[in-house]
This record gives sequence, C-alpha cells and structure tokens, in this order.
Amino acid sequence: MSSSGIEGGPVQDDLQPGQVLDHRYDIKELVGRGGMGTVYRVRDWDWNVDLAVKVPAKHLISDWVAKERFLLEAQTWIELGVHPNIVQCWFVREHEGSPLVFMDYLPAGSLKEWREQGKIAAGDWETILDLMIQAAAGLGYAHEQGLVHRDVKPANLMMREDGRLCVTDFGLVKVTDLETGGPSAADLEKMLVELDAQGINEESLTLTRTGTLLGTPEYGAPEQWMAAGNVGVQADIYALGIILYELCAGRRPFDDGVKRVSAAIMLGEHLMTPAPDPRKFRPEIPEVLAALCLRCLVKDPLQRPASMQELREEFASIYHGCSGRPYPRPAPRAGTQRADALNNKAVSFWNLGFGQRAFDAWREAAKLDGLHPETVYNRTMVQWRQAQIDDAEVLRRLNQVKSTYPHLGTYLGYFLLEQGDAHSAEQEIRQALVNPLAARHGTAWRALGDARMYLEEYAQAVEAYQQALKRMPDDRQATARLEMARQNQRQLERVLFPRATPRLLLEKRSAVAAVALSSEGDQAAHWAEDTLELWNTQEGTVLWSWRAESGAAAPSRLLIERNWVLSLASAHGRCWSRSTGQLLFEVEGRKRILAVHSRLGWALVGGEVLEQVKLPGGDVLQALEGHSKPITTAALSADGRLAATGSGDRSVRLWDLQTGCCLQHLEGHTDLVESVVLSGDCSLAFSGSRDKTVRIWQVSTGDCLYVLQHSHEVRRVRLSADGHHLLVASWALGEKDGLDVWEVATGQRLFSRSGGHWLCPFHTGPWALVASKTARPAPLTLWEIPSGRQLCAFSESPSEITDLALSRDNRWALSGGHDGSLRLWEVDWAARVGEFSLIVNRTSDHDQVESNQQLFSKHLETAERQWKAGEAANAYQQLREARNLPGYARDPGALALNARMLQRLSRRGLQAVWQLRAFASNGSVAALKMSADGHTALSASGKVLYLWELSSGSCVRGFTGHTDQVTAVALSQETALSASLDGTVRLWSLASGECLEVYRFNEPALQLGVSHSGLFLVGSPDKLIVARVARPDPLLTLPVSGPVCLALSRDGRLAVTGSEEPESLRLWRLPAGTSSRPWKAQRAQPEALGQGSASALALSGDGRFVLAGDAHGWLRLLDVEEGWCRSAWQAHSQAIRSVRLSSDGRVAFSSSLDGAIGCWEVVSGRRWETLPGPYEAMSVSPEGRFLLTAGGDRVLRLWELDWELNAQKETAPLADTWKKSTVLEMIGGLFRRKT
Repeated sequence: MSSSGIEGGPVQDDLQPGQVLDHRYDIKELVGRGGMGTVYRVRDWDWNVDLAVKVPAKHLISDWVAKERFLLEAQTWIELGVHPNIVQCWFVREHEGSPLVFMDYLPAGSLKEWREQGKIAAGDWETILDLMIQAAAGLGYAHEQGLVHRDVKPANLMMREDGRLCVTDFGLVKVTDLETGGPSAADLEKMLVELDAQGINEESLTLTRTGTLLGTPEYGAPEQWMAAGNVGVQADIYALGIILYELCAGRRPFDDGVKRVSAAIMLGEHLMTPAPDPRKFRPEIPEVLAALCLRCLVKDPLQRPASMQELREEFASIYHGCSGRPYPRPAPRAGTQRADALNNKAVSFWNLGFGQRAFDAWREAAKLDGLHPETVYNRTMVQWRQAQIDDAEVLRRLNQVKSTYPHLGTYLGYFLLEQGDAHSAEQEIRQALVNPLAARHGTAWRALGDARMYLEEYAQAVEAYQQALKRMPDDRQATARLEMARQNQRQLERVLFPRATPRLLLEKRSAVAAVALSSEGDQAAHWAEDTLELWNTQEGTVLWSWRAESGAAAPSRLLIERNWVLSLASAHGRCWSRSTGQLLFEVEGRKRILAVHSRLGWALVGGEVLEQVKLPGGDVLQALEGHSKPITTAALSADGRLAATGSGDRSVRLWDLQTGCCLQHLEGHTDLVESVVLSGDCSLAFSGSRDKTVRIWQVSTGDCLYVLQHSHEVRRVRLSADGHHLLVASWALGEKDGLDVWEVATGQRLFSRSGGHWLCPFHTGPWALVASKTARPAPLTLWEIPSGRQLCAFSESPSEITDLALSRDNRWALSGGHDGSLRLWEVDWAARVGEFSLIVNRTSDHDQVESNQQLFSKHLETAERQWKAGEAANAYQQLREARNLPGYARDPGALALNARMLQRLSRRGLQAVWQLRAFASNGSVAALKMSADGHTALSASGKVLYLWELSSGSCVRGFTGHTDQVTAVALSQETALSASLDGTVRLWSLASGECLEVYRFNEPALQLGVSHSGLFLVGSPDKLIVARVARPDPLLTLPVSGPVCLALSRDGRLAVTGSEEPESLRLWRLPAGTSSRPWKAQRAQPEALGQGSASALALSGDGRFVLAGDAHGWLRLLDVEEGWCRSAWQAHSQAIRSVRLSSDGRVAFSSSLDGAIGCWEVVSGRRWETLPGPYEAMSVSPEGRFLLTAGGDRVLRLWELDWELNAQKETAPLADTWKKSTVLEMIGGLFRRKT
C-alpha cells in the first residue's frame, strides 16, 4: 500500500513514527488515514524491507463482536494468498489488543494518484483497458474464493512501477452468503444527515454501520445502500464501471469531482438516476467501450455482466479491437503456496485466535517441507506453551532443525531462554551467531544479551546489545537493556532478569519445619530445632530468635502479618511481636490457630469449638459450637464475614461470623477433612478430604455441585488468583504425591502431574509454585495455570523441600529444606524477560513464485523422463536442480523420486532427518514392525497388537488373544505374525483382525524371524524352533545356548543365531524346498561365525553379510562366505537391543539400552545420525527412507531420511567392496576374523 491506501475522516490511534513493534517493525511514517483505519509505512529490520501496516479504526474493534468480525475479514485476506493483481497480506499480529494487518508497501501510489498526476492520458484506451483487465482479474479471483470486496475505488487499486495494478483493502470484504439484512431507511437517512452536517468530504470515505459494511458513496452500487447484507459480485462490477467511466470521461457519472455533492444526493442518484452516456463528456470514447461501461452501471444487478471473468474477456476483446493486437498480458494465476506462505498464514490465524486453522496451515506446510524451520519452531512453541508436549520433545524437534540449519541454533536458544535455562541458551545463541546468516539478525543479538543478563555477565551483555543496535538502531528494548547492563542492573521498572539460582542461601544445623515471608519479601521467618528466627532477607541477618522447650511440637505453618509472627495449624499456636520477638499470646491445650484476618486483627482458633480471638492478646470474642471432633482446617472470606471449617467429624460448616450462626452443615465426605477454601465472591466453598475427593459446594443452598475424585488422599486445596481453577495436592504415606488442576465452572480435570506436595498459587497472574516431597530429584518448579506448562525448574533446590512460602507481591519465594537450608528465590514472572513472538517468513512475490513453480515442474519432469530412460546421473542432476529452488528442497514428489534412485545410485551421505508425525502408542512398545511400503506398522504393547496407518497416525485395529507379553512381530501385505511369552505364535488377518492360526510351542517365544517363503524361526530360552506358516507342527527344533537372538534370510535358506555368551554366533544353512514333512536334525548343522557374542542380529538381503550388535555397544559386519569381520565400531555406550540393515546392506540402524538410535555406514562405521531418545524399539523401511521409533514416553514417531546420492557411482553389491583386496587387507581381515 502507499499513501492513498486509506483516506478520509479522522481516526484516533496510538502509534507514532519512531515506535518499534514486536522488536523488529520500525514505524517510519503515517501514510494514510480514513474512516476504516490508519496505514503506516514500517521498516522490517529482519527482512530489510518496507511494509505497510494497517491499524483498524477503534469502532471496528469496539467490542468482542466487532473485533471478531474484523478478525474474520482479516482472515479472508490472508487466505487469498499470492495473486499478481492483489496486494499481498503477509500476516496479522496483535498490538495492545488491536490486530495489525501487515501487507506489501507499494510506493508507486494508487490509481487515484496516477489519475490526478496525469499518468493516465485522456484517450489512452490501451492503458485504460489494461488497468481494467487487471482489476477485473484481481477481483475475479477474490470472487472465486467467495469474497465480495464492496469498497472498490481508485484509492484501493494500487500501482507498481511497472504498471501492474493490485487490489487492496480486503479487510472490508464480505464473505459470500455470510450476512443478511442491511440498514433501515431511517438509519441510512440519519447517517447521511450527520455526514452532511459535519461537512466531511465523502470522496474515498467508507460508510459503515454496526454489523454492516456499506461502501463509498461515489462508487457504491444501489443495492449496497438498500440491502447491504445481500450484496453480490455485481456490486464490485458496478464500482469498477464507475472507475472505468471516470477514466474514460474524466469524471464520475453523478458528480464531476470538483463541486461538492452531499452524500444523500449522491446515493439518490445511484438509486434512481440512470448513468448518462460517457460520450456526452468525451465523444471520442469507443462506442463498444461506452456501451460496456453503461451495462456495468444499470440499476438491476442481474442486467450487469455476470462475472468479473466475463467482464475481463469483454475488456480484452475491446483492447484487441482498439489496438489491432491481442491483449499482451497472460491470464494471471494465483501463486502456489509453499511452506513459507503457509507458515505466515498459520501465524496470522494464531494471532487472530483461529487456533485450529493455524494448526491446519502448519500441517499443510509440513507436508511440503517436513523440516521447514519456522513451521517447526512455531508449531512446537505453541504446543509447548499449551503443555501439549514436554521439554524433551521441544529439544528433539529444534535439534533436528539445528542439525540441518546450524545458524538456526538461535531458535533452540530462544526456547531455552524462555524455558529458563539461560546458560544453555547463551551457548546455543553464541555458537549460532558465528554463522553470518544468523549474525545479521538483531533479534538474535538481543536474545544473546538477555541470556547474559540472566547470568549477570553484564560486560558481555553490553557487547551483545551493541551488536543488536547496529542492526536495529531504534530498538527501544535493546537500548533500555543496554543501559541496564552498563549499570549492572537486573531489574528496571517492570523488566526483570530473575535468577534461576537462589538469591540468598542460609544453612541451618537441622531440618527446617516451616517458613514464612512478609508481604514485601523483606523479612522471613523459619522454625528449626525448637527455634523460631526472624531475619532480614536482603542481608541474611537474624533480627531475633525465640526458643521453645526442648521437644516442643514444631508448627506446620508460619505467618507474618502486620506486627505479628504466628504459628498455625499445630498444637500450641502462638503469636509473637514482629519487632521484638516477644511471645504475645499462646493457645491453651491442643487448640490450633487455623486462620488469621490481619486487617481486622483477629484469628480463628479451633479445637472441637471454633473460637474467634482478638490479636495480639488472645481474648475470645465468640465461641461457635457444632463440630463433634477437632476442627482441622478453616478459611475466611476477604471481608471477614464468612468462615468455612472442616473437621475430623467428616463435615464442613459455614459460619456467619457477624451473627455467630452456622449457615450450612455440609455432609458427604467419608473421612477427615484436610483443607477448605472459599471463592472470592463467597458463592462457592471447596473441601478436600482423606477420602480422596474434593467437593465443590454452593454456599447459598448447601448443594454439592461436583465431587472430584483423586487417586490419593487430598491434603491441600488452593484456588487460582482468578478463582477459575482449583489446585489439589494429594498423597498417601509411602506413595508419590500428585498435583491435579480442575476447572471450577465445569468440574473438569484439566491436567495431572506428579509432584505436588507444596502449592503456592500466585496472588495475581496465572502461575503457581509447586514442589514435591516424594519425587527425586524434587526441584522447586513454576507452573502456568491452567495450561499445565512448567515454566521453570529452579536449580540448586534442596534434596527435599519441607515448606514453601510466597510473598504477597509475587516477587519472592522462600523454601525450607530437610537439609537445613533456606533459599530465597526471585519469582516475579510477570516482569520476566523471555517469551518470543512466532516467526514469519519473507516470501517471494508472485512472479518469483510462479517462475519457481514452472522451473521445478520442468526439472522434475525431465528427471522422471531421464530416470525411466536409464540416464541415472543426468536424472539425479535434474532432481538436484529442482530441489535447489526455494521452497522445494523437501517437496514430496522430489523426495519420492530421490528414494527410487536409491535403487541404482550409491549414497554419498545423509542430508537431513526430520519427524513426520508423532502419535500415542497405547502403552510401552515391546516390538515394532513397519510394512515394506511404509504405509502401515504393527506394534506390540503388553498382550495386545495394534495396526497403525502411518499417513494419519490413526490406529486401524487391535489384535487380542495372547495371554502374556508379546515379544516380537512380523508384518506382510495381508497377514501378521506375533510371538509371545505365553509360548505361542499367532497368525493374524490384517483386514479383519481375526486370528487365523495359533502355533503352540510350550516355550516362551522371545524372538521371531520370517522369510518370504513362509518359513519362520522362533527363539526360546534354549531352543531354536523352525516352522512354516499354515503347518501346525514345528519342522525342526535345534538346541542353542542361552536366550537367543536370531535373523533369517529372505529366502529362508540361512539363519544366524547368537547370545551374550562368548563364541555363541552360529550360522545355520537350512534345506530349500517347501516340504511339509518334519526335517531331520542333521539337515541343519550350525557353523561357527566368529568368536564374538551377540545381543542383536540382522542379515543382508542377499544373505552374504551379518550385522551383529553385542552387550558392550559394538557393531560388527561379518562376511558369511569368508568368515571375516569386515568392519567393527563402538556404536553405543550400552548393550545393543536391535539392529537393521537397508536392502543394499550399506546402511545400518541400531538401538541400544542407552536409549539412542544410530544410523551408520557399514563399510566405514561412520555415524550418519544419532537420535538421542530414549527409544525402546524401531523399524526401518527397506530402502532406508522411513524410520519408525517407539519412545519411552509411549509415543510412536515416524521419521523421514533424506539421502544425498552420488550421481557418478551406481550401487554395487556390498561384497564388491572387498573383491580387490590386497594381501595386506587380507592379513588385516584375518586379524579381524580372530578378534
């Protein structure tokens, strides 16, 4: 857009030139202002280009209905994508509640400006028709997408320097058939009277009413003013007719553009007066053009041209007649949206609040490029922030990006910084910035400065911020933080770089029983070994101490309020002077202080009778009887009028403290009530009990609204700051503690987490401090409520936290440890620096997009043709050319052809590995097998088998029948085999899920090998059983030593077995044929195969080589014919559990007890890739393109491997590698054979 993108009436906005949005968009100037909003020119520092940003007028987003409408309209513009005759809308971001629309900035101006500046000569019919044809093309494309513009005018037709016209301002469109109705005659008359009274120039001013967009008086079709909700594409045709009239005749049909005409008169002309023949004002207008212009302006929409396509064709025909030559511009096409554009669309949808549409767009982007960096980062961060994935999954994905794009280690650094790991973030960002591609971005340098601020490395932070400001000179945040770094300050106003380590650490001689913090966090109290101490948190100095009698019961809670320190929730409740430490008041007997109202100066004390006592003296103000057993817990309303109590009598009571009356006696719990809470408005009460339930009560009626079930005894119940969510800690002696978060309004559990003994919801904001007492390690953690996302795990936490306190200003937390430690933490999360915006891509313009698409298709078609003709080297070169085009590196068609070329061309290396999709595995996976075509997979969890469709990640069906753990599976096109510890192997139909056959061997089946001929081997603890599908009895039973691992050749002629015992490797040459008679033992004799052991085995496709993994993490490639160990290497740090070979035998895959999966070149032992896991099982497609893994997190992950090929070297049998061995190599081989 340019300066005339929006004109007209006044709009109030808050953006000013010099302001920087989202740390990268520098506002340069105001370029247009009108009734619908304001347009600015901004400089994008990262892209180094100018963009236009549109800020909607306040009335368009004045309430949630209006804002939703605007967001929907912005969404329609984004969905239009790339078209040569439409101004591209890049994305939408929100700024202080206002959605900002970012689009192309076109400095050449609008059609209105070109006409006023005389750039369109009178009578230049070719230029006029060219402009109309382009406008019709852009609007026609929008109509095809179901959109009507409704505000077509010269100011909304932008020009490029080369004469191309682009339609803009699709923020005013109407989605076809979305609206009905229009303004009443009275509404319209009132609006026009107001406009006339204000004396506003209506030209280019868009009229609106709530819920309806009307248009611009000079260009609006008659139906827009009488039935705005029923406007169709003919309204845009009418407006384009007005523009054509203006260009041809030098004026509009109903006004000359000089003398002011009131809006009321103007609309009356549109409604009632036929348009005069434009030749009346300029006789030289071609008759056919004047006739078409008047057809566009008839009052009846049905009498106008039927569509923009029809109108465009008529314009082109007139052009041919006027110029004597065909119209030169080809019919435009919308650009193909690649991953860059789809990611931008997703970011916009997310910012607009359309979450599902955002994920759909990211999903489409991932189909076109599974490792598109911004798509991976954005989708991953959104999922993590919503607690859909954990930290390990984020690290797994972002490390994949980093391994292919080292300069984008910055993305990993951004996550680590947001996660709170400043040390790792600083390392990642610093290493990435060595690369010039990363070093040019000021955002990355500022993030490096932020990481160093967290680490209190101020001098280094200064250097980073200075580098950021070289690239972003006007970045106010970098400027402010640079000043903080120069002054060695971690906090300035509401900007904070909190430490993840303790602000203060004190060590006591014995375990800390209870802690408390003052409201401002400047003082703290703790109880340890019969002693209470109050100390200054800034200096760590003790202000006073008070010692109880030896062996006195320690308090469960401490509280610092006003001028007092109190011990709560334990026998002998006490009150001390905060200034002197003098004991002011002690509860008699076994009564306890349960709750304190500091502002009113009294406390609730409970035994079997609830007493209201005056502080600090302890005088009893009133006694409330009702409970039959000691009161265990109490809660107070903010105004002190209502109290809730829970008791060992299993009931909850609600009290009116002004009258002393019991308002409600709430029964339902079946065990002691441990905790009660009141909602802020006192409409609800919450009670938690050792009966493993929380009950939500209606205070006014006493009705139990919800009963929330837990797995352990409920010990603590807390309410979030907004009162919408309930946090519940539950545990039982000797069992792990847990945290559950519930939605109060619905009684629905939002999430569960282990480790929730200590709970401290923030007094304001959606956060809570959580610490476990039973988990090890048990750090202090900060959680976001209600998403369940862990924001930070504070380092140097004690081995066991015994109590936790939070200051009322949410800035400080104090933990006490069983080791006697006291740690003061900074937890001011509202002021914390760290969260990063989603990242958008700079995409190509339409011409470049189209050119790339055509070139890609050409190269790919040529590669396909040459491949079929046997010209492998040329075909691969063409494929490389296709994949080198921007946006096509991982195109699905190109990847499929690359995989087919693996049949003939040798591998040069592994270019990239990425995760295609992940889905829950229905339990811990013991066995996994992928089909040869990579379309389906079979997994075993417990006694059940699951068949998966890998393209969608959906479970097709389960197979039940085994009575013990399934240990191994095999998969063919129509059937599956499974082995189990129940001593059976079962044959299944994949289509029906029916068990077709059960083979009973009376031995636990540990391993399974299957040949293409239907022969299968079963490994048991001390036997190798040979059997055939469709025959119930074994063909042969062979003795082996120890639990066996095995491999069977495809043709069933060779089998290899081994165990972890030395010299256990054996090669079995099995008889050929399909005899149904039992074999004799002497027909299968073993041969020793090296002197090693094996924990996993695999045979090459031709049966010539064996890959053996052992208990020490070594892999060895054994030559069956020669008996040599061809190569050996240390692959893992622990025992190898499974190995696989690609169909050509040149690529090995291994999984280990160390949790990692390795990909190796077998000849050299070179590592091509390591997936750190932890993974439990794996399966590989024959050509090595797809890898399926099962993780310890019970998730199946499908990976794609992108191989770089050697166009000059075709694949040769693996045995050929050693055909020309020298004498020296043979001697080396003999040595390897012995070792």
